[in-house]
Amino acid sequence: RVASDTAARRPACLPVVVRRMWGAGPWSRGGGSQPQASSSKTCRGCGHPIRGGQTYVTLKDATVFHSECFLCRGCARPIQGSYSADDRRPGDYYHPHCWQLKVSPTCCVCGEKMLPDSRGMIQYSTTPYWGQKFCTRHTRDGTRRCFACNRVESRGAPHVTLHEESRGRGRVGTQGHAESGSGRALCQSCSLSVVMGTEEGAIIYREVRAFFARHGLALPPDLPVMLVDWIALNEARGGAGAGGGGGPPTHTMGMTFTEQRTTVRHTTTVREPPAMGALFGFQGPPAPVQTRQEVVSRRNEVSAIMVLRGMPRLLFCSVLAHECTHAFVKLSHFPDMTLQIEEGLCQLLAYLWLKDEAGPGSGNAMAGMVAEEAEERDRERVYYMNKIFEDESVVYGEGFRMAFEAYRKYGF
Repeated sequence: RVASDTAARRPACLPVVVRRMWGAGPWSRGGGSQPQASSSKTCRGCGHPIRGGQTYVTLKDATVFHSECFLCRGCARPIQGSYSADDRRPGDYYHPHCWQLKVSPTCCVCGEKMLPDSRGMIQYSTTPYWGQKFCTRHTRDGTRRCFACNRVESRGAPHVTLHEESRGRGRVGTQGHAESGSGRALCQSCSLSVVMGTEEGAIIYREVRAFFARHGLALPPDLPVMLVDWIALNEARGGAGAGGGGGPPTHTMGMTFTEQRTTVRHTTTVREPPAMGALFGFQGPPAPVQTRQEVVSRRNEVSAIMVLRGMPRLLFCSVLAHECTHAFVKLSHFPDMTLQIEEGLCQLLAYLWLKDEAGPGSGNAMAGMVAEEAEERDRERVYYMNKIFEDESVVYGEGFRMAFEAYRKYGF
């Protein structure tokens, strides 16, 4: 998002009025003598009186300084021409340029100050939730964003790169920009909790299964959860890179594969030809044959749940909760529903899982963390919740909001 701050953030540049104090008393002609004080004016800078022959500065509020004592709070040099005053800290004065360096936002990417243009406007890009502000040029110069939380990369805290491998486990690197399709950028905060192994996935599945059980939703204990990379997910979708139902590519973080096994009983009935034809020695019409099919049973099975490897733990768990909802719908033989309704229900369970992570006694991922780390994880948790709630896509976003309103009204 591009934002701007107007010139109202900076006070008007006020003129510096310089005067000379003329001595009222006699001047001493001897060497080393000083002119006599000719006024009750006292310099606010040094605390000494303004003497005859000295130049001084009078401010708008009648405060006076020796010309050499009227110093910029930013660079400590004398102010001439015009000045700016800090309304929040009376007594602090600045060169107009030094004031702008003080109050203008700093780019979180390159560390440079973003100064006003000729119109007095400061334009910059921002990530609204995280409060990052950065130069608009960084939206076009290849500056990377964390694929999980969307924070931009700063030069002081470079993102790590999770390299994709079409076969085998991924690996995390610490330097360099990933080539297209070869890796994902992760900010340093998100990289601390990435889920990489199938064993971790199995442990997290047990946590998600317990969450479902608390809400009266039963999941089998042995659902096959597989951690794969993006290449494998796209191959499983037949090369499609976007989420199902017209969702954005970021939705392709998990897939659920189900099979329906149907048992059919075939019954064939053959009627015998009438005995009258055999008595008179002629062949009658062939015996009629009746075949009947009867569906004995239908059984849905979940063959695999595939979840993207290398996601931060909170995001991984919410995606797994989403996919487990697909599995629950199929295993419970729900009637066919539109894609929007089913995806909306899945997003609802992902949202509720994230909300439940903040509750006491939930055995959540933030247990045992130091306060600062737990606070950062909680900010990430709320970010993922907001991302679900504010999703603009028709299938996932509108579907979730429909499901959420139904949940508020009727419960599960």
